[in-house]
Order: sequence, then structure tokens, then C-alpha cells
Amino acid sequence: MQIDMQLPSVDEVPGASTIYEARGRAGDAHGLVHRAGPSACIGRALTVECHPGDNLAVHRAVARAAPGDVLVVAGRDVPVGYLGDVLVHAARLAGIAGVLVDGGVRDLNELQGIDLPVFSTRVAMAGASKVSPGAIGRPVVFAGASVSSGDVVRTDSDGAVFVPRGEWKATLAAAADRDAFEDAVIERLNQGETTLSIFGLEA
Repeated sequence: MQIDMQLPSVDEVPGASTIYEARGRAGDAHGLVHRAGPSACIGRALTVECHPGDNLAVHRAVARAAPGDVLVVAGRDVPVGYLGDVLVHAARLAGIAGVLVDGGVRDLNELQGIDLPVFSTRVAMAGASKVSPGAIGRPVVFAGASVSSGDVVRTDSDGAVFVPRGEWKATLAAAADRDAFEDAVIERLNQGETTLSIFGLEA
């Protein structure tokens, strides 16, 4: 299945934690924190592998990204600002749906004024060098998750989860079933039951 199909709007997709559970508790990015912009997005991963502390690959990726891509910047959790307000502004103008960085971002006050989801494992003042071309579009390990370009990325306030393109349809269906189950649980709570009785946890 090709992931160049139309993805649902973010409002039509279950949350990141639900997607994670539906995928068998797989695909989450460890230690990723929402820094600026809306927290919710969905899009296709465009992987960016950086030489530690160097963001030339990020500049190249922003220039070649397609609208709806989510930049997944594998920076090895280095405390360097791989992106700041200039690159994030450029990403928004390019139609990029979100920016995820395994490493630092900076200029947080300025990023608050840019309508683009930004997540990172660190905040860092130090600027990046611009020497190594890095690699774009290759499979990467990002904050503990294996990610390939074209994988579906879902973010919200809980963080980010990645779903391989071939698993997306089944994962989305399983996540919708999980949401329906939880809605039924809430209805039973509204009728006076307890979580102990609903989940069979009573001694």
C-alpha cells in the first residue's frame, strides 16, 4: 500500500497514545516533548539523518519536502539547536506539517508565533554547524523508534508515534475500535459502574 494516498484530517484520527496501543505498544518516540505550535498533526515522515551537531541536512530537507511531510530529524539527542525560528518559518512556508527533532531546538519564544507543531528531546542554545550533507530519506532510529520515510506520523500532547505505511490501515481500524471501547466504558461509568467492576478488578 502506498502512503501517498490521502490521509484523514487530524481531527478524524485517534490520538497518539491510542495509535500506539493499537499498534501493539510500538512506535513511540522516547523523551519527545511538545515545544511550540499546535500539538496535533498527522503526515508522512521525511527522515533527516544529521551528523551530530550539524544541520545542513535539515536545510536540504526543508528545500525538498512536499506539503504534508513531517520532518523527522535524527540528531542523536545532541544538545545543539538543529532548528530555530528561521528554519521553522521556512518549514511552514514549505507546507511541512510538523517538525520532530531528536536533539535540540532553540528560539522558543519566537517559535510560539509560528503555526507549526515543533517537538524535540532537548532545548539548546548552541547553534549547529553546516558542513556535513547528512542523508535524507533513509531509515533512521529516532528517539528509540525505527522510522522510514513515508511512515505515518501522529502527534499530540502525549508525543509522537510512527506507523509503517503497510500497517496504517489495520492500525487505524484497531485504534478506532479502541476508541469505541473506551467510549462504552465511559458510558458505563456514567451509569454508576466503577472501573473495578468494568475491568474485572474486584477482589
